[in-house]
Amino acid sequence: MSALVTLILSYASKDILIQVSDRLVTRASAPYDALANKCVIYSAADGILAVAYTGLAYIGQQPTDDWIADFLGRQVPGRTKLGRSLLLLKDALEHAFSNASSESKRKWRGGLFETSIVGWQWDPRGRARPIVAWMSKAPGSEAFEFGYLPRWWFLEGTYRLFACPGAHYPLGQLRTLANKLTLTSVDEAEAIIANAIGEVSIRVPQVGPNCMSITLYPPNTARVNVRYLPTSHASADVSFASSVRRVAVAFSPWILMPGLTMPPSVLSGSGWEVHSAGPYTVYLDAPDDPSLAGLLSSQPRHPPP
Repeated sequence: MSALVTLILSYASKDILIQVSDRLVTRASAPYDALANKCVIYSAADGILAVAYTGLAYIGQQPTDDWIADFLGRQVPGRTKLGRSLLLLKDALEHAFSNASSESKRKWRGGLFETSIVGWQWDPRGRARPIVAWMSKAPGSEAFEFGYLPRWWFLEGTYRLFACPGAHYPLGQLRTLANKLTLTSVDEAEAIIANAIGEVSIRVPQVGPNCMSITLYPPNTARVNVRYLPTSHASADVSFASSVRRVAVAFSPWILMPGLTMPPSVLSGSGWEVHSAGPYTVYLDAPDDPSLAGLLSSQPRHPPP
């Protein structure tokens, strides 16, 4: 059984939301897919979310992020509001596993599954608020719990920091990390959080050192930054007319925006922008190769073992 015993660290304030997760999938505690995608960017009728998960890597024969993206992008009506979309996702996850095969259900029941969700929600007047939510299924259970911070949580303090699952980043470590993030810039905070995941990967083999970072700016800025943060440069073979050359690349998550569905991709070259019919633009960071005009390709997915 392949599992995502991963680590997701999420930073949330009234000004910015940052979600960083590692990308390693393991099988029997050994690496299986170091480049697996665990993140989905989803635009609802009244908000935008970054969703990352830990738990089983596949739902049936489908990678879990593909399953989540397929449900949100194709089965949830396009003008569904954010809260309703999340409740529908919770119900669909429970339904999928209650109707799974006996073997899949046994694996599912015995494992942990959690999602970490951060985003922005706005009302018809254009007033926006940051939201923090989660779905969790405890080992030995098939039922999900859906929770979220109170509506005006951000008025009670400067920011919140969350670890998913908490067992990989205990409260004491979380407090130490929170102190490091005080009075930092967005880029500095992102680097500090990614470095914290890298430190955990040294002692927890199921957590990988290479991270995906999603930064959600508020609706008045309408910007999402996506960065792949590896410990060393990733590369891929690119075929040309008469040769194959290896170039530095980055990776992107699922992007579900109004009028646009973009699967996890491999990209190289600067200046990638993803526009849609909605208010947000997604900016994808990638290494620049002066000899290559640009590369954008769907990312190969590992089949279930």
